[in-house]
Amino acid sequence: MAADYRALKAERWGGWPGYDRWFERGVNNAQLASVATYEERVPAFRALLAREGGDMARFYGAVKELAQLDQGARDAALAALAHDPPVSPPVVDAGRALR
Repeated sequence: MAADYRALKAERWGGWPGYDRWFERGVNNAQLASVATYEERVPAFRALLAREGGDMARFYGAVKELAQLDQGARDAALAALAHDPPVSPPVVDAGRALR
């Protein structure tokens, strides 16, 4: 994996060192699982932001409500969000672009 990273960095990323420290510390299954979990939830949180009309205060309020749920209910709610089409295109506060 480290060799593939070095090749990708050199051949496609123009030497961008964004993950160098991660690889220098050594990659393990716990780190990979945390990345997978994060990536798995991104669509749900994007959908939640869209549902809240791009309003960050409302978005954070909805996230706090999710945090109050037990893990099973929270996982179900996030899964439903990830599979529902956004109610509207994301609106961005303060002219900041979403990634």
